[in-house]
Amino acid sequence: MALPPNGTFQYVTTVPAEVRQDSFPWPMQLGEIIESRGDSLCDDRLVGYAPLLYIGDWGAIADPTGLRSTMRLSRLTLRASSLNNATHSETSCIIDRELTMPMQVGDVLRLSHSAMWGTGISLLRGNDLVFAAGAILGHPLGKNIRVKLPDDFSDRWARYGDIPYELRKGQKLLIPVEFHVGNETRSIYGGTAELGAYEFWVREGTDYNFPSGDTIIAIAVKGLSDSIPTVASAMLLHRPKLASPE
Repeated sequence: MALPPNGTFQYVTTVPAEVRQDSFPWPMQLGEIIESRGDSLCDDRLVGYAPLLYIGDWGAIADPTGLRSTMRLSRLTLRASSLNNATHSETSCIIDRELTMPMQVGDVLRLSHSAMWGTGISLLRGNDLVFAAGAILGHPLGKNIRVKLPDDFSDRWARYGDIPYELRKGQKLLIPVEFHVGNETRSIYGGTAELGAYEFWVREGTDYNFPSGDTIIAIAVKGLSDSIPTVASAMLLHRPKLASPE
């Protein structure tokens, strides 16, 4: 079941300080235009229009990629600055700590949670992508990179939905993801690929009838971000709901 608009968000901030415990909170703002309808279901967002962002260490777990023994975590917590237009006072997600360390003053950080339950994070430095992980379709990804689903995606989804549930039960809808870097294009259904200066990972297949129905992607830029923490973070962000704050 898809989330209504008040269960989603698109937030953005320009990194105001180095990532230190005493540098938070960072103010975030809407990364979308909301035309008020006078209906809280459509007008509200998960933690309002201007939440505060906190980033802190969150221990260590086994690396979900299996390529390292452990990974250290950062928890990103969004707290509503006001309960006006907010359905929750606080929510959070966890990513590999390696992705929070390279943030620099002036970088543009974007966080989103979509109607298909997918959470995405991306970081831009000027016009260049540093990394992106999770449900990042729709995120601005810099001057020379574009990521999209095929033009006939809606038709494929509609045809899949026309199949009786008992027949499609347990079968994933395989949709390729198109990566455009400059004049080069690569289309993959899942796994890893390289194109230009970028390393890509795509979670293979999506069942659009069960959360998370989003396309989950990791993008690392050679020399700026390691692909393993980016893929691990995408895996952690692929969950039915955001991490519950303690």
